[in-house]
Amino acid sequence: MTQTEETNVVYCKPGYTIRAKIKYGLRQLIIYERRQHGVSSEEVSQAIGIPATKLKEIEQHKKHLNWYILDRLLRYYRKQIEIKLVDLDRD
Repeated sequence: MTQTEETNVVYCKPGYTIRAKIKYGLRQLIIYERRQHGVSSEEVSQAIGIPATKLKEIEQHKKHLNWYILDRLLRYYRKQIEIKLVDLDRD
């Protein structure tokens, strides 16, 4: 997975499933946002009402990505998901 610093665009490489790439990318962006805000998992968990252990397990890929928790996190960070299609034949 390759990300640009400006837009965090994910380019797909052969061998991964689309679903796995999206989930991996979302987890990485969750961690990035938490670090950008300078808050701990415990502070985020208190703010959104989700146990800190669940947040840590999701970030560490020990649990499946829960869409309800993802929604709560996105609202907390005041973010939204945007998916873009990129031409692979661009020169």
